[in-house]
Amino acid sequence: MKEHKKMYKRGKLWVAATLFALALGIQIGSSTTTSADTVTSAWQATTQTSVVAQPAPQTVNSSYNKADQGNYAALDSVQLTQQGQLNVSGWHATNAAVNRPNHWLIAYDQTAQRELSRVQVQTPVARPDVARVHDVYGAATAGFQAQLALTPAAIAHGDAIQVVSRYTDDLAGNGNPVDYWFAPVKIDSSNAAHLDQVQLSANQLTITGWHATNLAADKPNHYLIVLDSSDHNRELGRIKVDNVARPDVARAFSGIVNAGNSGFADRLTLPAGVVSCGAELTIISRYTSSADGNSDYVDYWFPPVRLGQENVANLDNISVVGGQLVASGWHAANQASGRGHHYLILLDRTANNQEVGRIEVTNLAS
Repeated sequence: MKEHKKMYKRGKLWVAATLFALALGIQIGSSTTTSADTVTSAWQATTQTSVVAQPAPQTVNSSYNKADQGNYAALDSVQLTQQGQLNVSGWHATNAAVNRPNHWLIAYDQTAQRELSRVQVQTPVARPDVARVHDVYGAATAGFQAQLALTPAAIAHGDAIQVVSRYTDDLAGNGNPVDYWFAPVKIDSSNAAHLDQVQLSANQLTITGWHATNLAADKPNHYLIVLDSSDHNRELGRIKVDNVARPDVARAFSGIVNAGNSGFADRLTLPAGVVSCGAELTIISRYTSSADGNSDYVDYWFPPVRLGQENVANLDNISVVGGQLVASGWHAANQASGRGHHYLILLDRTANNQEVGRIEVTNLAS
């Protein structure tokens, strides 16, 4: 918070008014806009309001308080896009901008201590709210809206990013500047995922879900890895994923890069013995920079999944036709995995379950 004194006349008396400039740190994904003539505290930014961006007129009012030495600014909104750019809007007004006609916005990586990108403000945005509070040069046209490119590494590492508003007489934005450094913005570093479905058919395990995290911004390879939790997390196999669109995830996690393309729907063939014994499986979603998926990775471990051990069957119909027993029905069990022969066996229960006969069955779809 910066404090400034401003003199104004009330009747015959000169009165000193104290003005405060708030540097508001906005979390990624915020959509709140701060109006300069309504702010009473930093917490007021929780109210959802908006300022419509309007191109400002090209002329600057020459009637302003030339004695005001304040440097005033605010970030109204900061949002990380799905493409890894920082959408910023706000305003910056100061008498020091006189004879500094070039307005630049700079993305500075405070963690890595280096500039990431800059963009020149070509079309100032009208801000009459700022002009009502700050009687300084260009206040009525002090608004800006722009996109600043971030690097995948800065996003993945969760670096603290500072936006700098700069007025300068240098066309490249380097010399004789007057700057306003806004409070650092922290990149969302959450690691979110969900298994929508795990389904076993024969030995084929179908896995669908999604995994979204900014920690993977510099890790282009996505793997699903299946472990046998019943056998000391022995790896059973892995699949390289071609991510699929998930607009529902993008709506829920708008501050995560590529959340809209975070889905997966893949199949893995399991060993027969694993299926028949009803093993407990652990599924890992892994983003990695390495081609084989074994280094520089970020994982999400889903809760263990138990393969069904049900042994279920039913006789739909049984009859004797021409001295032959005719039977129809079904029998399903994961324990049948790896056992390729199916028999029906007839026992005589009145003779201590003596076998009467057996026949090998060709299974039918049902």
